[in-house]
Amino acid sequence: IMLVKQIVENETEPVIVVVSALGGVTDMLIHIAQMASSGDRAFENEFEALVHRHEQMIRAVIPSGTSRKRTLYRKIHALLDELHDIYHGLYLLKDIAQGMEDTVVSYGERMSSLIVSSLIDSAVLYDARSFMKTEDKGGKHMLCRDVSEELIRQSFAQPTAGPVIVPGFISS
Repeated sequence: IMLVKQIVENETEPVIVVVSALGGVTDMLIHIAQMASSGDRAFENEFEALVHRHEQMIRAVIPSGTSRKRTLYRKIHALLDELHDIYHGLYLLKDIAQGMEDTVVSYGERMSSLIVSSLIDSAVLYDARSFMKTEDKGGKHMLCRDVSEELIRQSFAQPTAGPVIVPGFISS
């Protein structure tokens, strides 16, 4: 993640960085969802490991005592609170509704993009759900190309002060 910072900050041209979840986090998110939906209360322990993983990354890359770090912790914990509520719901329902796994997995990209955008000087965070649109085709979410292309043009019509960070694999 520090190498990404170095590469992006040394770039002289406008940059859009598409960010994936931290390594192994997507598998963790899916595993926790499966545990919760099967009624395994141990999902709580796995969730705590997920929380610890993100807190550890923040401690490792964002300087201590900065308002940037406090703000980042607050935003990450807000996402983690939402995610925990989803897991708790899966635990109570003992089921994963169609599309819920996609929602759960999106939290990995959303959290890592927050971390990267906080790390890189002058970075601007965009929510890909505002310009990446899909439609249901035969039970699969497929890119709605014309709508997405127009929304991308509108979203990036004005230059930003710094590099743009976007969570990958996310749409609405």
